[in-house]
Amino acid sequence: MKKQNLRALSCLLLQQIIKDKKTFSTDTISQQYPKLSPSDHNFTASLIFGVLRWFYLLEHIIDSAMEKPLKEKDFDIKL
Repeated sequence: MKKQNLRALSCLLLQQIIKDKKTFSTDTISQQYPKLSPSDHNFTASLIFGVLRWFYLLEHIIDSAMEKPLKEKDFDIKL
């Protein structure tokens, strides 16, 4: 299998989780990317869980520091 950009895959999944208010489990990765190696799967899961752990706190800090909120099309900047 061609080497995947795991950070880009994680970002796509995070957009689905946060923006579309979907739930996340490690099975989500397996369903959408079944050919990932176990180590790539674990790295992606760790990255997503790490972002989700701190996202809402950091979003609050960023929002309170900004004069204008980000536009909807710029949502990926938050990630």
